[in-house]
Amino acid sequence: TLTCLEVAHKASPDNFHLRLLIMRICSAMGAFDALVLHYDDLSPKHVQLETLSYLILDAALDAVAVDAATQLCERIVHFHKDNSERVPEYMQVAFEHANVAQVHKFRSYREKLLHSIVLARARAERGVLMFSRQRTPGEDMGVVHSFLKERVLFQGVSADLSPGDEFFAD
Repeated sequence: TLTCLEVAHKASPDNFHLRLLIMRICSAMGAFDALVLHYDDLSPKHVQLETLSYLILDAALDAVAVDAATQLCERIVHFHKDNSERVPEYMQVAFEHANVAQVHKFRSYREKLLHSIVLARARAERGVLMFSRQRTPGEDMGVVHSFLKERVLFQGVSADLSPGDEFFAD
C-alpha cells in the first residue's frame, strides 16, 4: 500500500491527501524518519500546526524522539501565544473598517484556540518531556506536581489554584 501511494505521490507531488495518507501509514508502521520527511515537506504553519500536529507528535513520542516532540510542542505553544496577542488587534482593525462579519469570524477563531485540546496536550507533553530530562531517581510525585505547576500547566493561572481548579476559573 505504501509503495503504491509513494508512486502516486511522485506522479502528483502537490496532492495533499496522498501525502496525508502516506504520513498516516508511516505513523502506523512506526516509520518516524519517513513521517518527518513528509511532514517537513508540508511545511505546516499557523492553523496547520493545530490540525496536523497529532500525526507527528504521537509518532515522535512513540519513537522516543524527545527533541522532535519538544520542538513541536514549543511550536504549538508559540503559535497559540502569538495568536492570543494578534487576534484582538485583527479584530480591532476589522471593527474600525466596519467589517462586522470579519470581527465575528475572528472572535469565533479566538474562542476555538482558547479551548484547544492540542494546546493543552502540547503544554502537558512539553512539561513531561522537560521533567524527564531533569528527573533523578527517587523523586516522589510531589516533585512532579510542583515542577509541572511551576513550569508548564498553570502558566498565567493563579498560584493559589489546585490542579483542576483552572477549569472552573473565569
